[in-house]
Amino acid sequence: MVAEYKPGYVLMHCQGTPGTMQLNPSYADVCCEVAIFFETMMNRLVSRGLPEENIILDPGIGFAKSFDWDILAMQHLDTLAALGYPVLLGLSRKRMIGTLSGLPLAERDEPTAAANIYGYLKGARIFRVH
Repeated sequence: MVAEYKPGYVLMHCQGTPGTMQLNPSYADVCCEVAIFFETMMNRLVSRGLPEENIILDPGIGFAKSFDWDILAMQHLDTLAALGYPVLLGLSRKRMIGTLSGLPLAERDEPTAAANIYGYLKGARIFRVH
């Protein structure tokens, strides 16, 4: 379908499936492993006919990552952005925001905005927000 219709495609990093991703995620070097995942999957998509310019990268903050791994992924967004593809962040009210701010879910809009500004400064250009 991707080769036939050539849609915009958000490639999000995650270990496992939504049902298993938080059970036992493991990384030796989260930034390196995320970069390898993107390189492998982008090559696969392009080889199957999806134009490179249709690919958007999402580091998957909150998906199969601990708080520390999410922070590292945020700190190294510029490395991901340097690959030359648009970077999408979906940070709205995430657990990471709650851990940093100490605020309950309903009060995380302002810290989410601040985290998105940081993401912008590190190269993200697309933001999924509530």
